[in-house]
Amino acid sequence: MNAYMVYKVTTKTSLSIFSRDEVSVKRRFSDFLGLHSKLASKYMHIGYIVPPAPEKSIV
Repeated sequence: MNAYMVYKVTTKTSLSIFSRDEVSVKRRFSDFLGLHSKLASKYMHIGYIVPPAPEKSIV
């Protein structure tokens, strides 16, 4: 059995165009690495700063 961490990500808004003012989802660390990769490839070459992804180790 492989153990893994799950992170709860919650967003809040006061914009009335959304049906709910708060939404939560659970994501794995690998989801954040994928997001980082996409953001870096889309924005770094045009001068935006994308901080490095955190280390996977929790120790």
